Amino acid sequence: MSGRPRVLLLDDDTEALETATRLLDAAGFEVVLSGRRNGRVDFIVHTRPDLVVLGVRLPYLAGDEVLTALAWHPMLKRIPVVILSASDPAYLEDLVRESGARSFVRKSELRRELLARVEAGLQPRSAA
Repeated sequence: MSGRPRVLLLDDDTEALETATRLLDAAGFEVVLSGRRNGRVDFIVHTRPDLVVLGVRLPYLAGDEVLTALAWHPMLKRIPVVILSASDPAYLEDLVRESGARSFVRKSELRRELLARVEAGLQPRSAA
């Protein structure tokens, strides 16, 4: 292991993945890309990411099902998730609230928002 925070990217948008990879790598993160078959919980367990950036509308995998699996899995439930989507912000805010994800980034704001959301997502949750 490199000692750098490991971020797993799960999305089907090649351009978004390339942009996110460049941004995160330049900021010192170790980036792991998940292919079409590697969004399963067993791959996430094997990868042991410090944070997951998760697309929610994937043709081969339902992002909300991944969120539910992460929330219930004993080894994964503490891994923070940042949702990546082009969906409506109101829907994404509801999804974050309901799923326990840390935040979301709209694909149109990827370059401007991703690093801040990932860095904030790696911080311990404050006691409320």
